Amino acid sequence: MPQNAIITNNALYHPARDGPAAFKSNVNDFQVVLPGSGLAYTAAAKWYGWNTWPLGYDRATGRNASKEETGINSAGVAISDTETIFNSDGALKADPYLNDTGLVEDSLTSVLLPQARSARHGVQLLAQLIASKGNGEGFGSIFADSSEAWYLETASGHHFLAQRVPDDKYFVSANQGRFQEANLADAANVVASPGLLKFAKDHKLWDPSQGPFNFFRAFHTDTPADHRSSYPRLCALQSFFGGQSNASCWASLPLSPVFLKASRKLSLWDMFAALRHHNEGTPQDPYGARNPRATTRPVAVLRQPVVHVTRMLPKQLPGGGRSQGRAGSSARPDGLSAINYLAFCFARLSPFIPIYRGTPGDALPPNLVSAGPTPDPVSLCWRARRLQAIVFQDWPRLAPAATQAIRAFEQQVENVERPALEARYIAALKRPGGARAAAAELASFTTSVAWRAGDLLAELTAGAARQLGLQGVPPDDVLQRWLNEAEDKYHFKSQG
Repeated sequence: MPQNAIITNNALYHPARDGPAAFKSNVNDFQVVLPGSGLAYTAAAKWYGWNTWPLGYDRATGRNASKEETGINSAGVAISDTETIFNSDGALKADPYLNDTGLVEDSLTSVLLPQARSARHGVQLLAQLIASKGNGEGFGSIFADSSEAWYLETASGHHFLAQRVPDDKYFVSANQGRFQEANLADAANVVASPGLLKFAKDHKLWDPSQGPFNFFRAFHTDTPADHRSSYPRLCALQSFFGGQSNASCWASLPLSPVFLKASRKLSLWDMFAALRHHNEGTPQDPYGARNPRATTRPVAVLRQPVVHVTRMLPKQLPGGGRSQGRAGSSARPDGLSAINYLAFCFARLSPFIPIYRGTPGDALPPNLVSAGPTPDPVSLCWRARRLQAIVFQDWPRLAPAATQAIRAFEQQVENVERPALEARYIAALKRPGGARAAAAELASFTTSVAWRAGDLLAELTAGAARQLGLQGVPPDDVLQRWLNEAEDKYHFKSQG
């Protein structure tokens, strides 16, 4: 079995489907028949060395991939299913997980994205599956479209709570359930499993005489592992985004506020920084302070196979720009309405690649879809892993130049190239045969960004090797050994 640092990730496209399709998980015996008229979608899918490659994916039909973590479908619905959470012993004693046959994280994106027509519809579909199939583990799932975002947390084998995220607030979870009080009668903003309150009361998870129902107290954990792994990340990000300080967050635990108003308008760069956070500038920075015995888990850990930021863009184009359709219309075209930014294999040393909703999935470049169990010269994931293996030999000396170059690349793409791409896309839509030409613009943009990102990683790897005094980049077997040693050293074995 390979080490955790050998987990890789690819973008994976599924075309639209006319008839039903059977899905079976690669993790357990969960299976379901997906109804016909399946939507097309592009996802990010994990490879583990101890599973079959490529993930039970039938290349002939494009169906039944598993271990997908995030994606956007042709209806503009985005899903993220990377959040493992842990339900309380009392809840699981009363209603255990269905470990062998229930829903687990690896199945959610693959099962829901072909069906979900809106974020709310995605929640409803998952609610139906939990009722009929049960949960095989604890998880949190995000659903978003151009109008709203929802988050669902499991409570036990058959119970859950989902809430709409308020438009003017943000939500942070760090491998722990966070929901607390909720008005279950508020159908516009809350969806709960049938009989949730009665279940909590009957099994002595909630005593009405002690106060209002609190989902966290009834169904979630507050353990030493949470204090090492979950709370440090929760408080660091709530402090970073604003709404309360790090100290006030810790003082309020375990019931830190669920939804907070940010101290500023949060940007894409804030999201990137949050997902790359590793307690920089403090003794708890395991990499910069070279402190593998740091007592708190950072957000960014080496074993991450992919990190993503999903962005739902405004329905109106900026500056009154005009798109296809009615004269005077400034509506944003569907193809530009959502972007999944994917950083393959540890985002601190890997650039985010923007993939638009309208990018033709069958035109994704080879370096986004080819990472397998052994190193290759093409995939972004393995190019990033080579750089990481070398930088982890001397993080304080080697990381600053690499991270600055990656940030400069991302700024060039985001601030210069992406606006130009959108202008070309909109112009293409106005010409005869415009839809095909516009899609070709997206495909060309994605290919260009991905290949140049790979070239950048190769240049940074060679430069880091020189800084380390090496005679060239070491062979892959040496880099794999270094990578596994770094992963073992900085693994953070507590839950999450």
